[in-house]
Amino acid sequence: MKELYSESDGGDEVEEKKRKQGNQNCSENASCSKQIENDQNGAMNSENELCTNNLESHSYDYNEILEGDRPDPSVIMAKALMAGGIAGDEESSSRFLKHERTKQYYIKVVEPLIKDRFQAANWMREKHLLVQGMRCPACQLDMLWTKHNKCGDGYSWKCHNSACSRYKYTKSIRNGSLFQRSHISFGKWVNAMYLWSIDEDVNMAALKSDLSSKTMVDAFTCFRELCQWYFDTHPIKIGGNNHECILDMVPATRKRRLDSNFQQSMQYVVVITDLSSKPFNGCLELIDGGFPKDIYSFLCKVILKDTVVWCKKPESFERLYIEQQQLIGKLSTTSAKSKSDVGNTGVSSIVNVPTVLRFKKLDKNECCKEYLHYWHKLKERLKRINTYKEDSRKGYLYELMWKDRFSENTLETLCEHIAEKHGF
Repeated sequence: MKELYSESDGGDEVEEKKRKQGNQNCSENASCSKQIENDQNGAMNSENELCTNNLESHSYDYNEILEGDRPDPSVIMAKALMAGGIAGDEESSSRFLKHERTKQYYIKVVEPLIKDRFQAANWMREKHLLVQGMRCPACQLDMLWTKHNKCGDGYSWKCHNSACSRYKYTKSIRNGSLFQRSHISFGKWVNAMYLWSIDEDVNMAALKSDLSSKTMVDAFTCFRELCQWYFDTHPIKIGGNNHECILDMVPATRKRRLDSNFQQSMQYVVVITDLSSKPFNGCLELIDGGFPKDIYSFLCKVILKDTVVWCKKPESFERLYIEQQQLIGKLSTTSAKSKSDVGNTGVSSIVNVPTVLRFKKLDKNECCKEYLHYWHKLKERLKRINTYKEDSRKGYLYELMWKDRFSENTLETLCEHIAEKHGF
């Protein structure tokens, strides 16, 4: 019995030793695993630090590329391209830089004017968008620009002549300006001008400005009419000696509309691009039917003589040029014999037309990369003309031409032209 108990005690001791040895092995294995894991983590951290150091100059904050609550994919791409994450791309980089300049202009200039009516009124006056002076209708003395807290604009013109029968008489600072019949605050007007200048959609602009769609459409229409006024007072003349232009056409309507009585002719947008201008710009014109004779007549009005015109079918215009020269010769001979007033008028009206143009065959595969990019972008914008009514299409073309010419500092130029139109 004692031996049995003693053997049993010895067995317990052996089991205890085995258990302790197993625990020790497990601890060692766990320690080794932990060490290996730490080594691996350390290596990964080292690699991450190395990558971070290498790309430190390319890091950027995605919050900077958010406009409002809507991320702009093109800006994200441009940022990544500039950061070196993808191959360099001049187009995306320039788009990003323009977006950044626009954003900074909004933060520094537009946003403070929206929040402060006094600052907005003074800004309008500095840009000559308001009448610079006003006379009292009673005493005919100059009224003073006076702060007026009860006035919506913050300022008014006030008579300070104590001897005047209408002493302290006030007049609105909007009198005689573009904003005379408008009840929109100056801050919202500035915002509408800014959104139009960056080519924002009219419905989206209405949402951003907290204005009705009708009000924003009226504002955008006003700016478009200003573009038409500008080209009426500053007629387009492009080209010249040793200058080159490219002539192309885009359909203005998707298809012909048939009627029971007549068939409506197709409308085309004739596009003349001046390759000597930087950035590229030119002239856009709506022409019914797209007949060579009508196109040639338009070319003679806007292109200066001795200009090389690249087009798809130069032989059509060369034939018209020869016919016109023959007609001029006949009329000159007739007028020399008869010396009639009618004959002289007819000849002068044709001879004075700058018809000395040189036409060459256009191959777009040989065009420069800059022009192809400009043409692709312009075609995309011209597609919108299908959404406009026929009487509004010409105004849309005026707007495109204006924005092409004044793509830099668009808002500042818009203010200058408003001031020029109203004589301020």
